[in-house]
Amino acid sequence: MKDNQTENKVVTLHRLGWSIRRIARELHISRERVHRIVASNSDKRDTTQEGQIKQKTDRVSKLDPYKSYIGDLLEKYPNITGQRVFEHLQEKGFDGGITIVRDYVKSIREVGSKTPVRMVETLPGQRASHVAHLVVNQESCVQWKGYLYVVPQKYIYELCPVRITEKELIVYSSDGKQLVVHPLAKSGQKGRYVGVHQKRGKKPDLPISDVISRLESFAPEMARYIEQLKQHKPHSWGSHLRRLLALKINYHTQDIMLAVNRAQDYNVYEAGDIEGFLKNNSESRYSTRLSIKPRSNDHYNEY
Repeated sequence: MKDNQTENKVVTLHRLGWSIRRIARELHISRERVHRIVASNSDKRDTTQEGQIKQKTDRVSKLDPYKSYIGDLLEKYPNITGQRVFEHLQEKGFDGGITIVRDYVKSIREVGSKTPVRMVETLPGQRASHVAHLVVNQESCVQWKGYLYVVPQKYIYELCPVRITEKELIVYSSDGKQLVVHPLAKSGQKGRYVGVHQKRGKKPDLPISDVISRLESFAPEMARYIEQLKQHKPHSWGSHLRRLLALKINYHTQDIMLAVNRAQDYNVYEAGDIEGFLKNNSESRYSTRLSIKPRSNDHYNEY
């Protein structure tokens, strides 16, 4: 049954325009196996009456020449919207409608998950809850039921899988690596922090180069906005970029990009204005928004 499911996924993704290499990477199988499955399916279609009829009646889509490019966009920018994909295709010469683009993007996301599923194992006899995904805040902590659990500083603003057992809270990196294990805070426990919380130094916790690379991973158009912000805010652009990245604590990437695109349309280069737009027009990740306090050292722009 498992082999049949894998073969069906390979065939479906290949028909959607995915490359052999990308299918192999997505399904964690060898490229040789993908080649065999694709070739076998092609032979079956060629030798059956149904396949021969279908080959004759298949309609050529305006989108066909662009499917490989769409796959590259989705691989590089998993959260990109159908609207943005359509705009990129228009720049490449696509003259079709947006509906076919949105439908195609939706079909790809329904068949293949945006990121590979990674299993997080628990110890024998250890009962655990639905893995939660929490953002590491500006204090290098994840929040759970009113307490702040310390995470290594390099993961600030990252979305990390968190497993909560009867006694422990375990934080993992996005690729499944275990980062820290903390005992769950007891009811009425004094102090907000669980784990050793390091005080902030004079320099930013994240190099500005890391801030930029993380922001650019949101969507292709973010790179242009960053350059424009540097031009309009030559002395404070680092502070604005850090505040933009910090918005991941409360808001989803797609909503942040909608706000950034709107700001770009109106030549707005203030992180506070983008945050204000999100507060008024987007739903927070949490029922209560977490505070994002400005940092006194946010004026550092060095790489």
